[in-house]
Amino acid sequence: MQPLTHRQMLDHANELVKTINRRATQINRTWGWDVLPRLVSVETMTRFRKQRDRWEMTCFELIGTHRPEELDRLDRQASAMLRAFDYLEQQAKELGHHPTPPEYWEFVLPDGTPCALVRDRAQIGQVSDRIPAGNVWALEEIADIITRFPELISTKQLFPCAETLPMGVSQKIIDDLDDSLSDLPW
Repeated sequence: MQPLTHRQMLDHANELVKTINRRATQINRTWGWDVLPRLVSVETMTRFRKQRDRWEMTCFELIGTHRPEELDRLDRQASAMLRAFDYLEQQAKELGHHPTPPEYWEFVLPDGTPCALVRDRAQIGQVSDRIPAGNVWALEEIADIITRFPELISTKQLFPCAETLPMGVSQKIIDDLDDSLSDLPW
């Protein structure tokens, strides 16, 4: 068998990385962002994280390698990573966990941009492909935005039923104020 060219080795390594990334994305969309490792035993979670670290370290160490034996090492780590994902799912299901579709609320911004609101950051990836612009917000993010405006917090505390409303000036007022002053004598 003819040895692989450097380009073929890079293409193969790139495909391995894409395969692992697709599987990780699929896991996160199904179970929530980084939720699955937390549903299994501490021992299984630790073993999974060690494998993930080995995979990432192997990828880092082999960037631009020219040696076929290093590509074999990357193949072994990719296979181990895929088995680790499968094992995590199997263990979670054996422990009685099942992926549940996230609950989310859709809304539209004044400019027509569709958005969604989810309970926590772990659910963002589960919903992002359902919202055309990918504008998915977690309640934690909204809380972070609110805390940046202490005036809003104070207003809500003083007036518990107060609502935030868009502010604006009617076109009639703008027209009335946009006087050229040409009829003034001076």
